[in-house]
Amino acid sequence: MPKQTSAVGSVFVAPRIFRLARTLGLACAALLPGAGALAQPSTSPILTPVQTLTPTEQETYPTPGSYPFDLIFGGSLAVNDHTVLASMSRYNNETGRIAVFDKGPNGQWVRTGSIDPTPQIEYDYFGGMWKLDHDYLMAGAGTGTFIFHRVDGTWVQTDKLNGVLAWSDEGQTIDPPWAFVVGDVYRITSEGQMVKTGQTLSDSLPPGLTSFGGTVAADGDTLAIADVSYNNDQGTVFVYTHEHGQWVQKQQLFAADGVSLDVFGNGIALSGDLMAITASGRNLRYEDPNCPGTYYTGGSAYVFKRIEGVWKQQEELNAQCVSYGVQVDISREWLALGTGGQGIVFHRTEEKGPNMFVPFGQTDPAIIGLTMKMSGHTLAIGTGADEEFPPGSVYVYDLEAQEKDKDH
Repeated sequence: MPKQTSAVGSVFVAPRIFRLARTLGLACAALLPGAGALAQPSTSPILTPVQTLTPTEQETYPTPGSYPFDLIFGGSLAVNDHTVLASMSRYNNETGRIAVFDKGPNGQWVRTGSIDPTPQIEYDYFGGMWKLDHDYLMAGAGTGTFIFHRVDGTWVQTDKLNGVLAWSDEGQTIDPPWAFVVGDVYRITSEGQMVKTGQTLSDSLPPGLTSFGGTVAADGDTLAIADVSYNNDQGTVFVYTHEHGQWVQKQQLFAADGVSLDVFGNGIALSGDLMAITASGRNLRYEDPNCPGTYYTGGSAYVFKRIEGVWKQQEELNAQCVSYGVQVDISREWLALGTGGQGIVFHRTEEKGPNMFVPFGQTDPAIIGLTMKMSGHTLAIGTGADEEFPPGSVYVYDLEAQEKDKDH
């Protein structure tokens, strides 16, 4: 992912690096007795991908017979029920491109096209960050944020906001007719253009000491924005609803057992009345005896449910032997955790209690995932690059089919 150099992005980069250094500095202390519950290795079955997506031959070998080019394919992903989008930010002298895969009638994912920016700028890393919703795509690059709309099966660029950037792929999101970029609220017009509404959401910390807006998620009339710097990096998440043309803060969420340096809110996933929030610094340790060969283990996800309009914590899911930098995504009955290593999938069942998640399966330890996205029962893991195939790959899982196989 490219470093952000805009005025907006620079507000958040320095604090984030500082917090990460402090968090990693606690790794040795976390090995001491009483530092917290040890992460337990997952005993769930290994999930099997139904398909592996890769770039084209021409993209992989720009010069015939050359060594395969490191495209960072799948370094960023977007998924919905019928489309998988995979970035290749180093394509064409790092101009960047997004590969489009659509699900065919036989259930196979087929490369149907590419999304290229206008203008195409070398070293812009187009596609390094994005969000996809209702056939609208918000894609970031070094020079700004692009908006695309799929019309009759064709992706059309409708706008570009020069210099409007978020410091991470979680710092901006799109949920038509709304878009959010580090606290700024935009409205998407019928022509697909983003117009600033004049409303800017913020918290009470002074500029330079806050990470408010670095992580954001939206679904329908609900908006969740994190500030992982809050209270010495304990972290918090603010929840807003849309009322009379404005986004109004309704709740401030914390982990029930949260402490400083937990970094609660570094990942947020919303699906209806369910919300999953990660705390990547939770029980962080440099090396766990229960996780041989894995370093910087730790992290948790907290599941909240909206009950009669109020979000309440339901349970805490341990990331087990996954690397500490925990990603999360949630979709209907499924929840997935993981980044920088193995991913863990949970299924919502009545087995442990009403609407509680139980471990369902884990991805192959040999697949080192850089990004993870989910929609419905489709889970996609992007490597960005790997030893066997340097350009990178995307592994697609059908969790519903895996569940049927498991039952039989």
